[in-house]
Amino acid sequence: MRKLSAVFNREVSPEMIRAYIEALGDLTPNEWDLGVREVIRRDKFFPTPAEIRARLMAALEKMPRQREADANCKDCGGSGWKVVENKKDGGNWAVSCPCRQRSVA
Repeated sequence: MRKLSAVFNREVSPEMIRAYIEALGDLTPNEWDLGVREVIRRDKFFPTPAEIRARLMAALEKMPRQREADANCKDCGGSGWKVVENKKDGGNWAVSCPCRQRSVA
């Protein structure tokens, strides 16, 4: 709310904060950040909770969706995660398996 208050030069009362929490409390911190970021980029006026949610939903619709892992994948065994060696320290890392990007036939 501080960011919105600063960008739109508007005082935010405790009652207003409670109302926004009640209306948007189901959002994750990342969803909140994305919604606010989109409002700041696109809107001229301080947003209502519904406007923040609408901007968030529009942004999520535009994001590429990651496919489900292939249950028969030999690299990840269907988990969606492939273990690779970190050549710098010799340890292992888990990375998203390429089967998630393969087109579904």
